[in-house]
Amino acid sequence: MRMNEEFSVQSITDRVLTPALAEVEIAVTGPADEVRGRLMGPSCRFSSTVEVAYPLRPVEALPAAILQATIPEPCFWEPQSPFLYHGPVEFWRDGKLRSKLPISHGLRSLALGPPGLRLNSQPHFLRAVCRERPTEAELLELRQAGCNALVAPADPDLWDAADRLGFLMIGRPSPAMERVALRQHPSALGWLLKQDDAVLPGWRDFGYLGLELDRPLAGPPPSWASFIVCPLEMTPSSPMLGLPRLVRSRSEVSALPGLIGWIRF
Repeated sequence: MRMNEEFSVQSITDRVLTPALAEVEIAVTGPADEVRGRLMGPSCRFSSTVEVAYPLRPVEALPAAILQATIPEPCFWEPQSPFLYHGPVEFWRDGKLRSKLPISHGLRSLALGPPGLRLNSQPHFLRAVCRERPTEAELLELRQAGCNALVAPADPDLWDAADRLGFLMIGRPSPAMERVALRQHPSALGWLLKQDDAVLPGWRDFGYLGLELDRPLAGPPPSWASFIVCPLEMTPSSPMLGLPRLVRSRSEVSALPGLIGWIRF
């Protein structure tokens, strides 16, 4: 969510109409007579691209407006090739530009189910590590080592970097975090809670919930947990828990001091 006093971008959503056509929808609010904008892209830190401008068309009027852009031959966000679309949303009143808000969006679908994690309808395995506040240089080193997911404190700047550099993010919540804003990022996978944390109403609206093990489970996982994250040395037995893997194998993550994940359904 981008905000500037009274003007804000409330949400950005997308849907794939056909394999060759996608639509992005942006909800905005603000005391203006007109809202304009465009999306440009795709751009990718690791690929050469030709950026094209796609106009944002108003389909519902202010003060709570809906803008849409149609993108032919879309490029989808995923850790190996994190394609992004970006541009300004402009609020005009009395013939003057009152506010300009930057937006960035990655087209992607994400689902957890019995077969495991699927990104853009394809199986996707995690190589996740835990870091507190990594620099961009450290993130690039992790990417070079094969890491594609990160467990970290909720931080909008870190989620922005994950969008650009291609990491799926599992956030540790803080009281002041903006769950809605962070969920808008294509890098957002879910949130990580401990066994004794209270699960507040509405948590499931902000992404998948994972259980972080700081001690062995005494029984079955709690019903709210979609996946489990724990140190390699505390890895539970998959047959015992009946949980399909989020990672392909232990050996795949053994070179990265960090975490191994499991899905529960």
